[in-house]
Amino acid sequence: MSSFYRRLTIAELASLPLRDMVRRNAAIDWRNIDSLYVGSNNKNLCTTYRFREFAAGCLKHAGISSHVAAQQFSGSYCAGMAALAQASLDVESGGGQVAVVLGVGWHGDDSATPRIVDDFYFTNLNERVARREKIASHYRVASELRDAYILSAFTNAGHARKSGFYERECMLVKRTDTKHLAYFREDDIEFVASPDAAEVTKMEKIVQLKPALRAGFAPAAEGACGLVLASRQGIDLLGLRPRVRVMAQAITESAVDLSTPYCIPAIEQVLDQAALSISQLDMLEISETCSVEVLGIMRHFDITLESGKVNGNGGDLAVGEASGASSVRLVVTAMNKLQANNLRYGLCAASSSDGRGMAILLENLVEC
Repeated sequence: MSSFYRRLTIAELASLPLRDMVRRNAAIDWRNIDSLYVGSNNKNLCTTYRFREFAAGCLKHAGISSHVAAQQFSGSYCAGMAALAQASLDVESGGGQVAVVLGVGWHGDDSATPRIVDDFYFTNLNERVARREKIASHYRVASELRDAYILSAFTNAGHARKSGFYERECMLVKRTDTKHLAYFREDDIEFVASPDAAEVTKMEKIVQLKPALRAGFAPAAEGACGLVLASRQGIDLLGLRPRVRVMAQAITESAVDLSTPYCIPAIEQVLDQAALSISQLDMLEISETCSVEVLGIMRHFDITLESGKVNGNGGDLAVGEASGASSVRLVVTAMNKLQANNLRYGLCAASSSDGRGMAILLENLVEC
């Protein structure tokens, strides 16, 4: 179960997006960072000593010499978004001026070994099957609709990659030895994205390549993602150019036997906080750990697949799920999509297996 990223320590992996931000913003004095917020799936970071060692190593690998306060959020898919939500609250309340948020998905020393199916890796597969069936039954999601969504996920990801959308993002890679930084070879991606092939042929191609993907679960990957949050004072101090504003955020808890997606109450809360309706949103990035969960959310809010509002550039199904990092990737993808298409409002949402739901509402501040 090796990959390019698996060769790295978790601190080295988490430092990659931070190193890239430092490299692309060399004029910024990164010693002015107040705090570091880290979300990870790796439960072994929970000890105070281990996390302090990790945080120091992460900053060192990124070439940042300052010592900053660090907080961790561990053990679930939503850990990265939880770190982001807390950082936003702290910056807004005056708890700091500049915060770095990192999400990292890494199984190097974790006891939760992913299950191998058709050369892909899946985590908590039995629990996900039961959850999928419960949601599918509640919303009456037929297998044909699930197939249509899976097909659209790969088609959208193919178009996004061919257009260069992902060039400025941290793309996730397959959790096995490969020469390609993708789940499919480029010619396969181009075939799925091609307008010339019939949809049934495209779906057959996907199933032929990797039958396990038809179940609608995102394969596990290892990866990291990061971004910077700053107050108005922090923006002025570092000379930053703000890209989006966090309008609202919510974290909710539901009973684990609920037959609806856990993040729906969080979505409703952020819409209430911002006095917006679902129809006013220009786009949504929703975790695709299970395709049926996304379809359930779309049914709940009466969003059609044809609208193209949800995961319009593909999601975890196509690029992989680095649990802990992927919920931060949702926000980075939303930022880039808002600006690439000159849109105003974007919403990101994710659910965790323990009943937690999270949502963050963004407003674009950059005119393209």
